[in-house]
Amino acid sequence: VNVGQAYLMTTDEQMYHEALDVACCVRASNLVQELGMVSNVFSDKTGTLTRNEMNLVKFVINGKLYDVQPAEEKAVDEGKYNAASGAQAATSYMQRFGQDKQAFYDFFRCLATCHTVVREKSGTYRAESPDELALVEGAGRYRCQLFERGSKEMEVSIFGERVTYEVLAVNPFNADRKRM
Repeated sequence: VNVGQAYLMTTDEQMYHEALDVACCVRASNLVQELGMVSNVFSDKTGTLTRNEMNLVKFVINGKLYDVQPAEEKAVDEGKYNAASGAQAATSYMQRFGQDKQAFYDFFRCLATCHTVVREKSGTYRAESPDELALVEGAGRYRCQLFERGSKEMEVSIFGERVTYEVLAVNPFNADRKRM
């Protein structure tokens, strides 16, 4: 039922915005059920809500504030990856973080693995929410990225080193809990 409703919404001509040439985009089919429960609509002047865009710009590790570094060239090309160069890149990358390197590793490993984002064949990401996408893209600026995700495991690159993790469980966002 959710998939059918999502399809009807994306193909509905009345939900098309001519000036922007944008059709309705359904990112999470489970949210369709909650549309009738909306009682307040909020907006802001920055475009975070109106354009549905979010970006990771700062983070804190061990009490220190860090700016997200500018985007580099594509971190690791799937077709050109080899384990030896990946491990070497991870080691040299970790040297930049000094005493906090384990905290950095743990933080970016969480960003690379704790989400429901899926990588499309084109290399772009598909996410249920813009905040998940912002965190995954922010991690990508530090050579921590998702390569492949299945229901049982996911393959990621952490500072250039390719690692496969077993997916033990997925806790979807719940409005009552207000968390994933």
